[in-house]
Order: sequence, then structure tokens, then C-alpha cells
Amino acid sequence: MAEQAAEKDKELAKKEKLLREDEQLKRVAKKECLFELEELKIQLELQTISPEQAITQGIDQPKMDITRIVPRFNPKEDEIRLYLTIFERQLKFLNIPETKWITYLISSLPTEIAQFIARED
Repeated sequence: MAEQAAEKDKELAKKEKLLREDEQLKRVAKKECLFELEELKIQLELQTISPEQAITQGIDQPKMDITRIVPRFNPKEDEIRLYLTIFERQLKFLNIPETKWITYLISSLPTEIAQFIARED
């Protein structure tokens, strides 16, 4: 009887773990879909004039609100590795020079993490 209860507990724990993993995967997939949607919106906005055309015509590139493209990092819900990968892809897509990435990254992180990074060289 005790063995059956232990087996049921193990099975229940496995099911709960699978449910948590499934929920996390759904959240990640939803975020990726939102990023892709924003990327498509940006592509439409940028189709009017390319950065190369803007440079040759002496027109300033349009200013982009990076928070629309890369939401703030939430350490309670987000996985840092996935967040940084998506962050890097979005900035590459926008042709933002790597020398300016840290500025954008710090602005998208919680204050405690941003202060830690700011203290580093």
C-alpha cells in the first residue's frame, strides 16, 4: 500500500514537472512570437528608406525605441541566456553597432543587475 502511494506521488511529481516545463516553453514560444511580430513591423517601417540610402542622401537614420523591440528583462520569468540571444539578434537586425549594445542592454535590465554591469570595465 505504501509502495503504491509512493509510486502515485512520483507519478504526480513527474506530471507536475512536465506541466511546469510545458508552461515555461509556452511562455518562451509566446515571447519569441512577439519578437518576430515586432521584427516584421520594423521591417515594414524600414522599407521606406534603407540605412545605406539614408547615409548616401545625408539623412539621419530614424530613431528607434529599443524598448519596443526588446522588452525589459524580468529575472523572475525570463531566462538570461535566451534573453541575451534575442537581444543580440534584434540589435543585429537593427544594424546597431556592437559598441553601443551595452548602453541598450543596461537600459533593459533591472537596476540591480545594471548597476553590477556598470561597475565592470
